[in-house]
Amino acid sequence: MLLAVNWPIRIKLPLKLIHKILLLFTLVLFNSSGLAQNNSIKWSSALEIPKSEDIVDFILVEDTIPALISKYGEAIIMRSFTDPAQEFPLFIRTDQDQTLEQYHVINDRLFTLESQIKDEKTEYKLVVYQLKSTRADRVFERVVSPNKKFSLNKTRPLFFSTSKDGQQILLCQQKSYEKQSTAQFNLIVSGENSSENIALPSEFDSDDVELLGAAIDNSGIVYFATETGIKLNSPFRKKYLVYSYHPESKTLTEFDLTSNEFFILDLIVTTSQENAMISCLYSTEPLVEDKSTGYTFVQLSKDGKEVKTRLAATFNNQIIAQFGEDEGGIKNIKDLFLVTTIQTETETWVAMEKRYKSRICTADPHTGIMTCTDQFHFNAVAFENVFNNEKTVSVNKRQIDYDSPSIFTKQALVQHNKDIFMFYNDHFKNVNTSNDFVMSNTNRSIMKYARINGSDNATSGTLGEGRQSDFVFVPALGAPQFGNITFLLAADGKFYRYGKLDLNQLHEAK
Repeated sequence: MLLAVNWPIRIKLPLKLIHKILLLFTLVLFNSSGLAQNNSIKWSSALEIPKSEDIVDFILVEDTIPALISKYGEAIIMRSFTDPAQEFPLFIRTDQDQTLEQYHVINDRLFTLESQIKDEKTEYKLVVYQLKSTRADRVFERVVSPNKKFSLNKTRPLFFSTSKDGQQILLCQQKSYEKQSTAQFNLIVSGENSSENIALPSEFDSDDVELLGAAIDNSGIVYFATETGIKLNSPFRKKYLVYSYHPESKTLTEFDLTSNEFFILDLIVTTSQENAMISCLYSTEPLVEDKSTGYTFVQLSKDGKEVKTRLAATFNNQIIAQFGEDEGGIKNIKDLFLVTTIQTETETWVAMEKRYKSRICTADPHTGIMTCTDQFHFNAVAFENVFNNEKTVSVNKRQIDYDSPSIFTKQALVQHNKDIFMFYNDHFKNVNTSNDFVMSNTNRSIMKYARINGSDNATSGTLGEGRQSDFVFVPALGAPQFGNITFLLAADGKFYRYGKLDLNQLHEAK
């Protein structure tokens, strides 16, 4: 029943009450006019971890049981979210074990590189653990002894890599500088009984090449990324070369990414089930190192011996309009970095993040002593559709960290069927994004998601009931996935809990 009222209604209310009503009305408008909310996350009970430990990974064991891996000195500790809760954590390694040189986790396996002094020489050992909810089983162990053919050294970075399925292990290091010698790499792969010494096919001096990274795919093919022309110290002479190497056939293939028009700024090699993909950011100005003009993409054949696809592109106009610059007809994006290359069932995407570091300095009025603090800004993630850049989309976010990047910034990317989901925090109180020194507080943030697919925009929404007042989402440790379910980690500084989210519900969200 509707009642028509033809005369004005006046009600006298106290000023403080009117202020509270207006504030409540404003908050309701903010929540209702913003992104659609999704409250379907089912949160677990909390698990306490001492602040003295560094959380290094969030994984799934036995398919569906989340677990946190932390590090304390030489020790590596795992705590599983079992029901009932475990009384004590699992020490995979203790402080009494051999020196831990490097480690990483792939799926539910922990890969470690240990060292010890033996007969006045350093002996290295590869150890692989299969992780379960209540135990860690050693499933692989191999000693890497120094010899004339292979000797790890401290003068060059050592690259310790694992294939995505966790079945292939790679140790790779550039040989130490020797006068009048060409560049060579030492490598060990888990399936071979001996180490390899690889000389590059081009005659580069050993101090004119730098090994930037090394990766291994599921079939055991090794990929190297290198920079050459170092001695000349000239952007016009600098080259970026990628090599593929087959340990079985001892075949080394070189791919030159250099162009007279493009000057590479950032490079990433991503392996998939089918092939390797090389993505690069480039500038058309050789002396400009902080502004990207576009990107190149190279897709290799499955055997890694030939180029299957090669293209170069400038950035989508929409991306330039959002956070780019137009200087004399040259459209650039400043402070852009590659994140990863993603293949869905139907599309290939290059993910790039716009981020930068600034400093805040204050002077004590009494002593005049200046104190400076680093600020880390994470502003947006752009997804370039490699084969159709008209579908390119970007996701804006407002994230700032002080002193060092925290676990609450960055974003977690999850692939599901034809879609990519991005989960992240947004400091929604910081409305004035033009101010470089806006306040950043995790308790001011809301948890958001964006769904990227074949369309030219991203479907986005809010997860949870607005402001995160206690536990805050932790995107830096990723979002492990089993089937349609993804697991999201949250922390309050002392306790951790996980949430289960059915991705199918986000597919249906409008």
